[in-house]
Amino acid sequence: MIKTKYYIIESLIIATVITAGLTIATQIFTELPINYFELFAVFFSFACTWLCTRQVRFNYVFGVISTILLSITFWQANLLGSMALNLYLIPTVIYGWFIWGADSHPKPVEHVKLKTIPLYAIFTGLTWLGALGLIKFFGGEMAMLDGWLLVGSVFAQFLLDRKKIETWIIWISVNIVSVYVYFEAGLYLLAAQFALFLINAFIGYYQWNKTVKQQEVSA
Repeated sequence: MIKTKYYIIESLIIATVITAGLTIATQIFTELPINYFELFAVFFSFACTWLCTRQVRFNYVFGVISTILLSITFWQANLLGSMALNLYLIPTVIYGWFIWGADSHPKPVEHVKLKTIPLYAIFTGLTWLGALGLIKFFGGEMAMLDGWLLVGSVFAQFLLDRKKIETWIIWISVNIVSVYVYFEAGLYLLAAQFALFLINAFIGYYQWNKTVKQQEVSA
């Protein structure tokens, strides 16, 4: 419990420092008015993601707050795929809280079974095509890339909730696309955030891979 509280405080400090730094930088280089929905979405997203790498279940509390704020931010920017993603993530994040289990008895980190990979690939591809069509139909911006952000993030969250290490590989691809999409949409604070999320995804993979090896040794 003490370790969990330490990680929560650590995540809030890191989120505060990084969000403040990014906000100052974007104000210097863009002089755009601050979007406070975007600002606090970035703050809680940083705290959430840091706790994910530490495998602390409280990440889901920050996750719910950030997804609500991001839904509003993306609606304002007409990024309908990203908005739909975050609306979808609200109940799935709540679900993730229960499936992870208490920090004192954490769910083990596992690899995706090889036999399920083709099924995941086909389903993800078909879902992406469907998302692409819907985003174009409703007049959303950057439909192809925004569609991948929707589908890729849903798939990555699905794997994250089940503590599959491959979640970080999907998040890496999502973060790369996010940087470009949000920069082009003028959401510079979010673009900078996802550039850091890209680094964090590599850290997450490294941390979870260490856990897998420790589990194998103790098995």
